[in-house]
Amino acid sequence: MADGIDEAFGAFEQSLRPTAGEQDALLALRERAATALATESKVLRLVDTGAHAHGTAVRSVSRFDVFVVLRGKPKSFARAVETVRGAVPSFVMGETVGQLGTSPDADVLVEQHGSPGLRLIPAFEAPEEAGDVLWVPDAAHRWVRHRPAARPVLLSRIDDDGMLRRLIRLLIAWKHGQGIAASSYYLETAAILQALQQRSFSTLWDLCWLWERFAVDSLVNLPDITSPSQTQMVRACGSLARVIEAQFPIDRAASSARRAVNAYMDGDLETCAAALRALFGDAFPELTAPPASAL
Repeated sequence: MADGIDEAFGAFEQSLRPTAGEQDALLALRERAATALATESKVLRLVDTGAHAHGTAVRSVSRFDVFVVLRGKPKSFARAVETVRGAVPSFVMGETVGQLGTSPDADVLVEQHGSPGLRLIPAFEAPEEAGDVLWVPDAAHRWVRHRPAARPVLLSRIDDDGMLRRLIRLLIAWKHGQGIAASSYYLETAAILQALQQRSFSTLWDLCWLWERFAVDSLVNLPDITSPSQTQMVRACGSLARVIEAQFPIDRAASSARRAVNAYMDGDLETCAAALRALFGDAFPELTAPPASAL
């Protein structure tokens, strides 16, 4: 691909990154939560996870995810959430910037004015496993084994040029922009599996291939190569109904991405840009022709 499309994606991805002020606010909120939870006997420790820990967060929409590791063995998800909720009133009460809420997928939220806030996810130690392994809820709130440190390590090893994290950030931004109830961890897993099969040479092609795969496979479960077994499956959504709801916007994304690819190959920058704005909104920048030396 020529320079013009890559520069446009690079500029757009930079605009999606959280600001320094947003990151500082989230880190301060996380530290206040950690200080409060440190006094609770049911809480063993906190482990950062999600888009902020993986370097793929999107400005104004990506919450700071934290596993709250509880004593005992995995119980019902609802009971685990109640345990976490019961552990944080001292942190929330009296806060002028925060309030305790429950997200649509039932994790505990600490909301903060001017930032996406903090999401507290219950987890338990998995002492029967070697290494730092936790029991955590998947998209369907079923307990699965998880190695929280493994995913950032893998990303660092295979994303030496930043193209993979760019791809993941774009997928997360698209998900939030389209209101799709799919797991960001699933989208990240799909991007990693594709990167391991073929090194990225174009963000546009990478996106097109992923959306077309999602459309054909209907968000089929994917193997998590960073799980303790390396074959544990990752769910895209919490239920079949959510998968069905996501199918139309995914089909539309695959169609728009293919139209953008074809238009760019034909030199039709106006049609290409229109297709990309259908995916990412009007903030996607104008496309310019590559310099003569790149042709």
